[in-house]
Amino acid sequence: MAANISIPEFYNGQSIFLTGGTGFIGKVLVEKLLRSCPGIENVYMLCRSKKGKNINERFEEITSSPVFNLLREQNPQALNKIILIEGDIAMLEMGISKTDQEILKDKVTIVMHSAATVSFTEPLKVAVNTNLRSVRELICLAKDMKNLQSFVHISTAFANWFELNVKEEVYPSIYDPDDIIELANRLPDETLNKITPIFLGKHVNTYTFTKSLAENLVKREKNLPTIIIKPSMVGASVSEPHVGWIDSLMGPARYIYYTTQGIFRSVYLPNRSAAIDFVPVDFTTNLTIAAPWKCEIDKRTNSSMTYPYIYFSATGSVNQLLWKDYFKNSRDFGRTIPPKNAIWYPQIRLHKTKIGHHIDVALTHFIPAYLNDLVAKIKGQKAIFDE
Repeated sequence: MAANISIPEFYNGQSIFLTGGTGFIGKVLVEKLLRSCPGIENVYMLCRSKKGKNINERFEEITSSPVFNLLREQNPQALNKIILIEGDIAMLEMGISKTDQEILKDKVTIVMHSAATVSFTEPLKVAVNTNLRSVRELICLAKDMKNLQSFVHISTAFANWFELNVKEEVYPSIYDPDDIIELANRLPDETLNKITPIFLGKHVNTYTFTKSLAENLVKREKNLPTIIIKPSMVGASVSEPHVGWIDSLMGPARYIYYTTQGIFRSVYLPNRSAAIDFVPVDFTTNLTIAAPWKCEIDKRTNSSMTYPYIYFSATGSVNQLLWKDYFKNSRDFGRTIPPKNAIWYPQIRLHKTKIGHHIDVALTHFIPAYLNDLVAKIKGQKAIFDE
């Protein structure tokens, strides 16, 4: 392969297996792949039935999203390259049928694993099976792929958040990932939930704990061409597929929404000059697409390559946004362009102490919410805050 080959040229004839294609990052990723790399052969997309809808119904719903408007205008036939693979990452063998596994082994050249639960409050068993065991299952499948060029795992920049200066490397865990998978699936849920804090250690939630272990799983596969992408908090796009595109209250969008609504009024923030690390979704997807191209070029020119390749998708010390400015800007935006369904006049107070924050929450969140629901119930209306 020539060193000066372009990214679209690299993707000519490639077949990609994508998990998480129905999620926020996944939708932007598949749209960008199909639009910017027209020579792609196929995108095999893992999908499961959900909320009473089968995978074909979900596919129709997803591809009708505005995220695909530009692709539909420029090359609507590209959507035909998406081939659905029914499965569930939380299941053994990801719930993929033997027939579909053979298709993937025969056709796929690049794996992109984006699927995960991003909830910080998942029980350990759920987080382990979704964020950790799924990686092991996918690695087992990838080892049998005849023409695999890259295995891309999307992790998080906060997998080892407690490290003062996080480097582009995998930090070893004190636990063997296989042992944690075995433990999580053998112990009764009640027992597992009781001992979860012991296993988490410095990790404050099951999300970063399982993501860190998953990176260790990827690192131990020395013979696979592995890549780890580590985004920070992913927010709305800068330009692609549209300026400011977002389809859910992900990351920073949640704070902005509730602040402009007048609902979010108090924040515990000991260090008001602390930086917040947001990255636009199109930055992360562009990096994810470029990484296999870079990996393949390096393989052709460097016989002593070591894996995994690790890339952060974060702002770091560049163009830092401070938390205090972020909340101020959100408040000011809500006042300048108030939403139609605002609950209260936008106002946000930053507290250096927990006691001050808790008092503020009681006075400006809970008491008004209970009073509002009480009035609603008296009027025979539905209470909206007690949920």
